[in-house]
Amino acid sequence: MNDLPTLEDAPVSDHDPDLPYNQWDDDEKERFARSCRIAMRLALEEDEAPSRCPGRTCRREGRCQVRLEDSRLVCLAGPMPPQAIRRMIMMMSFLHELGKGDA
Repeated sequence: MNDLPTLEDAPVSDHDPDLPYNQWDDDEKERFARSCRIAMRLALEEDEAPSRCPGRTCRREGRCQVRLEDSRLVCLAGPMPPQAIRRMIMMMSFLHELGKGDA
């Protein structure tokens, strides 16, 4: 289910031109990737992805088990709905603004 680009190839600057992803060290990139995974999980749960997921764990726990594989966000429920991707991007942009301290 590779419906999103790798985090390195994602057009982050299209959504937040102030996000200096290419200038981050590996630890910063890893923290960003973990944050993206959590934000994507929340966005998919809002879209009720666990209820239609072929993965029993997602349905049983009522939580999306989205994971990172080779710097890609992967969900067993299939292609990620565009509205969930937009929600994730909004969450990440909000966190970025909050982290800048001048918001």
